[in-house]
Amino acid sequence: MQRIRLLLIPTLLIVHVAGCGGEPGEGEGPSTEPAHDGGASPRVVTLGALSLTPPSVLWHSDDELSSMLTLKRGEAAPEAVARFYFNGRDDYDTETLHRSPDELKTFLEELARGLRDQIELTAGSDVEFISGPDYREEPYLAAGYSYRSALGADRYYNRDTVFYVGGRYAFLDLSCYADLEGKLAGELEALLDSARIEPEKPTILKLKPGQGLDFGNITLTVPGEGWTAEETTEYMLLSRDGLPLVDVYVRRPASGGAEGSDLSLGLKGEIDALYGEVEYLGPVEVRRTPVPYAAVSYRGEISGRAVWRRDAAVAVGDDYYFIDAGCPADSPDRTIEELTELVNSVGPREEK
Repeated sequence: MQRIRLLLIPTLLIVHVAGCGGEPGEGEGPSTEPAHDGGASPRVVTLGALSLTPPSVLWHSDDELSSMLTLKRGEAAPEAVARFYFNGRDDYDTETLHRSPDELKTFLEELARGLRDQIELTAGSDVEFISGPDYREEPYLAAGYSYRSALGADRYYNRDTVFYVGGRYAFLDLSCYADLEGKLAGELEALLDSARIEPEKPTILKLKPGQGLDFGNITLTVPGEGWTAEETTEYMLLSRDGLPLVDVYVRRPASGGAEGSDLSLGLKGEIDALYGEVEYLGPVEVRRTPVPYAAVSYRGEISGRAVWRRDAAVAVGDDYYFIDAGCPADSPDRTIEELTELVNSVGPREEK
């Protein structure tokens, strides 16, 4: 089975509890008010295909990060945060997995292993796992862990879950101050149970040679013939002759600056963490105009198959994009040249 690709950029990582303020334990008392009044329907907060139901009126939506659904508990000094976002894709067929208990078990174990690797990479050596892996098969395939971590002098309780729905990975990161774990664990569990994912039906386009494509705040130019695009507001998948070759998506907003050096370090850090030893075919190429951009070509192995890849990280304003291009290593030189040209064509979308 292919290694589950749980994508992250370590140098641009948004700490799970970023946005919490004040001293641990400050803020409101225990939540006793429901998120709705009387017989009214619970208040559902939605961003694109993702939705959460706040467990009390003390939770509010925060739009600080445009590409993820964020809820915070408390106003001036939030004591807990929920972040829900898409981050990567794959081609596993969920119905097929459900029909094969062994394959489903292997998939969930690999899903959990990838999530744990990501947690250990981002939380560091001080991470203390409390429970997990916790598996879910309904309403979506999912794996999760509860753990404690440190940031400076503060410690936090975290409940992280990765879902696989419709070929996409979605992450729900729940965090609060560690000394509020007993008080808020139930609310975080309620948020997890409320998570809903309704993928958009993609638009399919047949593309002409040299056609420009707008996606969010970036644009790409398609070289050669025979390309098709599968597009939603969250991703764009480019294929040729039925073979997916390029995935473009909003992954995380740029955080703390998007200088080329940060993108470069993060890009290589992710590739190394994901694939282990790969053969880099040159240094990371960095440019700062017309958009901050870092890209690198390399050879590696996926599921025992040799592949050639060119990955790029791009920052435009407050948005952060990833371009994931690859083909079998024995592909014709022309295919590799065209994929390189396509990745390198990225630029800012022009206002119309």
